[in-house]
Amino acid sequence: MKAEKDFATFGRTSVGIIGGVYNAFNWTSFGCLNNFIGPPPNADQLAGLGQPNCVIRLGRREEVGFKIIF
Repeated sequence: MKAEKDFATFGRTSVGIIGGVYNAFNWTSFGCLNNFIGPPPNADQLAGLGQPNCVIRLGRREEVGFKIIF
């Protein structure tokens, strides 16, 4: 999500502030899926198939920015 607000200053110049949030709902993004089945497949290999082994993304992050338009 991102929001912006511009403020008129003098002449044709304006300044603005920008705020943004990445992963706003703080959902976990899993990765490193166990998707390899070596020959021959057995029950032990199939038990963990498709299970995540790590988290690939950081949690919620915010950013604030400033801009000048001239």
